[in-house]
Amino acid sequence: HWPECPPLTDAERELVHKHLDAFATEHETRVDEHVRRLERVARSLGRRVGRGDCTVESATRRLDGLVEATDPECVIPIALVPYAMAQEIIGAAFAAGVKAGRRAGQH
Repeated sequence: HWPECPPLTDAERELVHKHLDAFATEHETRVDEHVRRLERVARSLGRRVGRGDCTVESATRRLDGLVEATDPECVIPIALVPYAMAQEIIGAAFAAGVKAGRRAGQH
């Protein structure tokens, strides 16, 4: 049974909305940073695979942890990037990295 609580005042409601908006903005910043990290790491590992410096299996293991990363600032596990979206980002960046690595290995 929940205790009876008085309704929020307009000022309290405004404060709650302000905190929620700030949290959402901070979370979105962490999401954007994570997307850039996914692209950067996938491209780099793709180049290494393309040059033959790294195996696909090793690269995949490293990327799997990034795909499933949650927001460290949240008290409940919230994915930084939805799984399917993270896979798409990594797939495109990794493929571009492999192509670049192969070209660099030909010179």
